[in-house]
Amino acid sequence: MFEEFLTIFEITDRLLADDTSCGDSRAKGLFERFGGCSFNGGIYRIHSAKSSAAASDSVREAFPDFRGTVLCFGFDWLGRQFSLDFERGSRGAPGVVMFEPGTGQMLQIPAPFSEFHDGELVEFGLGDTGGRTEMLDRVTNIWDSNGRGVRFGNDGSFMGFLEPR
Repeated sequence: MFEEFLTIFEITDRLLADDTSCGDSRAKGLFERFGGCSFNGGIYRIHSAKSSAAASDSVREAFPDFRGTVLCFGFDWLGRQFSLDFERGSRGAPGVVMFEPGTGQMLQIPAPFSEFHDGELVEFGLGDTGGRTEMLDRVTNIWDSNGRGVRFGNDGSFMGFLEPR
């Protein structure tokens, strides 16, 4: 797992890892290997166990109609949260659901977690040119003129379509 993903997505930043305990062996393995990593200048980030817990709480609050267990494992530059979906898939291979805070919508990703990084993100995910798009390059140049990519704060903040007031 992650072989194809790592051919397109490069680790460009890493926060210090914290406790990796999260109640699920698949997410624990992801957090142990990539917890706190930012890929391709911030286009995609894997949560640490600590930020996963905070994001999962936020998603539960923002999406009260979602009946499943929420365990966020990653998020993108738009703040979309990716969570394991234990209601779909098999016991050993849960699905993935994407929570879109900007629109208040949820999207069931048509692949199990085991195929999400190497399949969905590589083939359809966050851009078709190595995880980057022309729009993101423009936004990156506006937000970070030194060319290092989109920055995310240690407080879990993210960049989105609108500037907070």
